[in-house]
Amino acid sequence: MEDLACAEYIAERCALDDADPGPSLDRARRSDAAARLADGVRRGWGGVHPEDVAMCLEVDTFPFVMAAARTDGHLVLRPVGPGRPGPGAAQSPA
Repeated sequence: MEDLACAEYIAERCALDDADPGPSLDRARRSDAAARLADGVRRGWGGVHPEDVAMCLEVDTFPFVMAAARTDGHLVLRPVGPGRPGPGAAQSPA
């Protein structure tokens, strides 16, 4: 359910600059995956941080996106956008 909510929000965001993430975030927050993650925190499972669900539900935290492309037979993610991290980051066109 959370993957579908994310995909639907991304599709809406591609169509509308002012897409409201609220409904998608609510669906993801109520998902079985979020409940299992929260349950893992309560049970003390290793590698689970109490803020994991909240961090997963953050929207537009960074000024760039990660674009996937095939390179030498592997799928590689690279930051794209005016605020991408690292030295020599591309500036937005004037």
